[in-house]
Amino acid sequence: MKKILAVLLALCVVGGMAFAQITINGYERVITTIGSDGSASLANRLRLNLSYNDPDGNFGFWGRVQYGDFSTAPALAYGYGWAKLLDGKVKITAGKLGFYDYDPIWAGVSDTQLDNLFTDGLWGDGAVGLVAQVYPIDGAHFDVSFIPSGTVSLGDFGVHANYSLGDLGGIYVSSLFSDTIADSYASLFADIKPVEGVEAAVGYMYNGYAGYQAIKNGCQTVFAIINYSKDGIGANVSPAYDFKGGKGLYVEGYVGYTAGAFTLNVLGAYDQKGGVLGDGASDASYALDTTTGLVKTTAAKAAVPKTYMVGLEANYAVGKANLMAGCYYFDVSGLSFPIVVKVSF
Repeated sequence: MKKILAVLLALCVVGGMAFAQITINGYERVITTIGSDGSASLANRLRLNLSYNDPDGNFGFWGRVQYGDFSTAPALAYGYGWAKLLDGKVKITAGKLGFYDYDPIWAGVSDTQLDNLFTDGLWGDGAVGLVAQVYPIDGAHFDVSFIPSGTVSLGDFGVHANYSLGDLGGIYVSSLFSDTIADSYASLFADIKPVEGVEAAVGYMYNGYAGYQAIKNGCQTVFAIINYSKDGIGANVSPAYDFKGGKGLYVEGYVGYTAGAFTLNVLGAYDQKGGVLGDGASDASYALDTTTGLVKTTAAKAAVPKTYMVGLEANYAVGKANLMAGCYYFDVSGLSFPIVVKVSF
């Protein structure tokens, strides 16, 4: 089966290269973070996308080469081809998937923080597989995904569907099977656009699937992602509650204002059980007591779950470049001061 997937991908890639120029875009991002204790760290990310769409809309390909830090070489993260059959009623996608036909709705605005809650448009992300889509009527499509894991079993398959409500939003259902119900994954959510500038996703996720959102792994979760954007003002509030997996309540959000090239965002999150924001630790610190002349020692703290954070980010855009300077505070790890340079192309 993997050989079949590879052949389908190769045919689309070769066909695209033979008949058209490849589109290239992406970005480079460098982050310098200074801690309140004087420590400093450097992080880097490259995303290089290559794509082609047949002018008649019958076939194409998309791929991404990326790396996440200076110590690793660039690697192919995604690479798949697609083709439409039967006058567009069927679409086959095969390869190393980056399948975004169920475009996820995100909670966050920060380029480096939070974004821990989003709808499940990333199923199969980065996996080698095949997706067959059927478009029976306008506004609806039904998909079957096959992501082989070795011996073919029920756990290699998933079923997905959506129905567009036009300007009002849409309804989405997604599932990834397993050999037992307890280890399967399923979700149902509605994308609602009640008035101009407001979009809300409200839904439910069931258990089992080790996916991409920390809030959902092993959980049964209800969630809402509510975004507002109008006249330079942006805002979000995104609560999620897990009533089985032990993660409890998680909430993140932001308020922002854009004026020309300048954007200011205030963001924050609360993590009741400490299962989403991650763990943090502090090193021992030393300070001189000017009254006694003695050195006062504050002992190091072991890694413990973070329960809340607040942050401020100031962004300035120049052409396709963006400069961000900010300040974050986590209850466990304290203050940090990021400087981010991101150049898109």
